[in-house]
Amino acid sequence: MTNRKQKTASNPRPRNRYHHGSKLSEYRFLKVLKAFAQGHTVAQAARDTRLSERSIRELFSRLRAKLIEATLMERHAFGGTGMYLYQNRALSARGRAILEEVSKGPNFAAHRKHHAARFRDPKEKTRHVYEMTVRLFCSIHLPKTPEQLYPDETRQALSQLSEIGAFIRQYKDNPEFIEKYGSVITRYERLTGHFRTLLDKEELLSLRNKSDMHRYSDTVLYDDLRRHLLAYPL
Repeated sequence: MTNRKQKTASNPRPRNRYHHGSKLSEYRFLKVLKAFAQGHTVAQAARDTRLSERSIRELFSRLRAKLIEATLMERHAFGGTGMYLYQNRALSARGRAILEEVSKGPNFAAHRKHHAARFRDPKEKTRHVYEMTVRLFCSIHLPKTPEQLYPDETRQALSQLSEIGAFIRQYKDNPEFIEKYGSVITRYERLTGHFRTLLDKEELLSLRNKSDMHRYSDTVLYDDLRRHLLAYPL
């Protein structure tokens, strides 16, 4: 009995499971997280939580950084953001196109004005762009895989190009094959590059036209980020 009490005393439950080592209670931290998910400004969140604006600004910045980590580690969370941004645990060409589209859009300009963001640090701008992208995906219902955004004829063409690519890779070390079909291979590589650009544009168009609005986007962001922070706290 004594040993069990000693173990409990030596391994106490952290004061805040979401932010280890913080003086904030879980209750107050979750109020900050809720304010972040609801898109409140630093001043609004400071009033609601009775924390300083400096503390809120720092926490919001760290939460934005956590969003990047979370979408990479949990690709199906946050409306499937990671499914559309990453490939092989790295930002894909599709992901870069989506982030660029978001950064140039009117919603991001309004977001920057709302939060009076100055972006003295390039990393901070990147975090805000990711945040807006996550909010976009949390607000809409999309297919589980990006390929489902394509029409049937596009998927068929993509499949055929993949088969040709597999055939070329099978014989790419054969000098006779390269000598005979080198020009064909060059044209194929040029075609696949153009096709990839067309696919990126088609996906962005589908993101606008084939998605349904989610009524509780703030809740999606809050619940998924809270779940991630339980496993990987600040």
